[in-house]
Amino acid sequence: ISKVYEEGITKYIIETNEGDIEIQTDEYTQIIRKDPILQEYQALTIEARGPISFLDRIKGDKS
Repeated sequence: ISKVYEEGITKYIIETNEGDIEIQTDEYTQIIRKDPILQEYQALTIEARGPISFLDRIKGDKS
């Protein structure tokens, strides 16, 4: 994952086996639950993904 910041815009580039995914925004928060791993296919087991942490983030968000 790479991050580029230009003129108030943040652009994230995620490299995958089938091509790049680009997300461009002026306001974006990315939550990374685990370090990336290299595999031969694009699928993770529930155990490999790790626990879901988004609920904690939402509960703690005061906005």
